[in-house]
Amino acid sequence: MYFAWFFILFFFSPFFSCTHQTKVNPVTAEFKNMPIEHDGTTPFSFELHFSEDLSGLNDKILQNSTFQITNGKVTEAKRFVKGSNQSWDITVQPNSKTAEVIVSFVPETNCGQPLALCTSDNRSVSNSLSVHIKRQQVDFTATLAPWLEEYPIIQQEVEKIINNKKEEITKSAEGLFQEFPNTVLLPFELQVKELKLFKHDRQDIVSIRMAIRIYTGGAHGNKFYYSWNWDRQKNNFISLNELITPEQFQTLIKYVRHVLSEKQSQHYDHFLKSWIERGTSKEEDFKVWNFEKDGIEVTFPEYQVGPFAAGHFEVFAPLDSL
Repeated sequence: MYFAWFFILFFFSPFFSCTHQTKVNPVTAEFKNMPIEHDGTTPFSFELHFSEDLSGLNDKILQNSTFQITNGKVTEAKRFVKGSNQSWDITVQPNSKTAEVIVSFVPETNCGQPLALCTSDNRSVSNSLSVHIKRQQVDFTATLAPWLEEYPIIQQEVEKIINNKKEEITKSAEGLFQEFPNTVLLPFELQVKELKLFKHDRQDIVSIRMAIRIYTGGAHGNKFYYSWNWDRQKNNFISLNELITPEQFQTLIKYVRHVLSEKQSQHYDHFLKSWIERGTSKEEDFKVWNFEKDGIEVTFPEYQVGPFAAGHFEVFAPLDSL
């Protein structure tokens, strides 16, 4: 009898033990909201999440012992929830304006060590992480004035231009960096330098001008000007040829040329005269214009009616003089 029970227990014990085993999931770590670019000077942040709460973890361990940062350093580690070690906000300060930053999470896995990342039941974090954050190739500074939201039609046009320019210079920058990967290059830039709402007597018309500065290499950047004149009653944009007749446009050309020659009188010569005439010969040359009180203001960007050093020009033309 005893021999029979001994035989049953001995033979079936492996099956009993397997039946009662509980599967333990590994403790894992993951990055979230990691940026894809850095500008070389501004600190960036990302999230570090663990699948379980860890025992004895603090900000100093994460900041000083858990990360290996190439071309930067961890400057801060903050809990998302007080008293919990499961989710952290990590800040990194880049120290290179030209190279990528490599963020590597390499935890100590021996729970007997003081800096190990382990649970209270001595299970260590099971994985490492590594991410490459490339040097930002295009610097976008395109903050728009809050009042623009009052004019959604124009806001849509403004955002369309900015997005198209971003895409254009980003592709150009990527191509240049691929061709010269080891060359130290200044980042390409796009900045909204001006967004002006013109004041005039016609309350039914909204008149706005925007200036964008773009740098894609060379000695200096260039500005591009855009204007919108919106008739709120008719719900459409106003073109210059709708405002003045062809005869008035010819008068406008003569008037603008006279003002420009006076503005540049100190350096005015035959060469500059021909430059002004080339830049004021057709309707396309007057595409940036805005309503002003009792007239219009025409804007000419750098190089259109003079050298870059002369800057851009703004010419006010009274409508009664046309």
